Amino acid sequence: MAEMLNRFNLVALEVNVSCPNTGHAIKQAEIVVNSVKAVKRSSRHPTIVKVSADQDYLVIARGLVGIAEAISLNSVPWKTVFINGEQTPLVKLERQVGGGGGGVSGKPAQKHNWAAVEALAKQGLLPVIGPSVMEFEDMEKLRSFGAKAISFGAIHLRTPWKPTTIVQKEMKGRL
Repeated sequence: MAEMLNRFNLVALEVNVSCPNTGHAIKQAEIVVNSVKAVKRSSRHPTIVKVSADQDYLVIARGLVGIAEAISLNSVPWKTVFINGEQTPLVKLERQVGGGGGGVSGKPAQKHNWAAVEALAKQGLLPVIGPSVMEFEDMEKLRSFGAKAISFGAIHLRTPWKPTTIVQKEMKGRL
């Protein structure tokens, strides 16, 4: 697929190696790095790698120096956020397909994702794209943790236009 996308003028490819339903054994870091290397060999585009806070993201980042242009964070697996055993709302689907409970984003994911942003930024090997923005102030928090860019995932919002409003407010303050 990466090779097929070479004919398009894209800004970057995002390689999402962090499905919240599959689990992320520490041993998978090498598999992730090798997969991203394979994409990079086939693509002319810059590569952004999307990992999960429950992966060995520091090892993955070390393995992708000179290969990926940035690293971002995905939703956090349900079982990582709700360690008290709270049942996922996807329990029926999980039973049918054997999934991992789905991913959690937004405020419940902030603690996990922001710790990962800070650790990755301190490692200093790849620029980090910070997630889980729910309030205007969250962008500044992510910047203080070392994020070089901010991502918005609006599917979980009751007001999907809110990220646009946040950015517009930010831009007015800078003009």
